[in-house]
Amino acid sequence: MTYRVIFPWANDRIGNPNHPAYSPNYFLPYTHRMTFGQRLVNTVVTEVLKLGHYYFAELPTDRLSKQHFGPDVPPIAELKKRTSLIIGNTHFSLHGPRPTVPALIDVGGLHITEKGKLPGVS
Repeated sequence: MTYRVIFPWANDRIGNPNHPAYSPNYFLPYTHRMTFGQRLVNTVVTEVLKLGHYYFAELPTDRLSKQHFGPDVPPIAELKKRTSLIIGNTHFSLHGPRPTVPALIDVGGLHITEKGKLPGVS
């Protein structure tokens, strides 16, 4: 069971709490009932993923943006601070409740247009 489809590095953009002691990483099979060892692995994996995102996504994007838009374009780190809303494709009824800031809105199921019966339900 995972809690959120939002990736670990996106939480920092809006100041959303994402403490690895009680928030399982999306890429790990842990629940909110983690052992100490799982919490340790969860913390390390979360931080390594954030670091990897910085080196393999943010830095190359900085170089590309300067190449295509000129040297005056602000760094991606500065642009990320201007994020005011993140829409997550999940819902607490599927992945359990967890603390979020108002700038993170869960919209899981928004794409469903027709109502129907569940299989095996009369």
